[in-house]
Amino acid sequence: MAHTPCKKHPDVPATASCAICKTGCCDECMGSLGVCTSCWYKIVAILFIVMIVGPSFSWYFW
Repeated sequence: MAHTPCKKHPDVPATASCAICKTGCCDECMGSLGVCTSCWYKIVAILFIVMIVGPSFSWYFW
């Protein structure tokens, strides 16, 4: 993995790969649980949308 560059920092070698998107990430880009920071932001955005839109749909169909 050391010869693969990080996807956000091309000059830094990747030390691990993301568990979700399988791309190489450096230590700065890797979050907890083996997930890169860009995937974490996507997960948080999806959860936020579900938390906001979900109750309105349940109220509509009530």
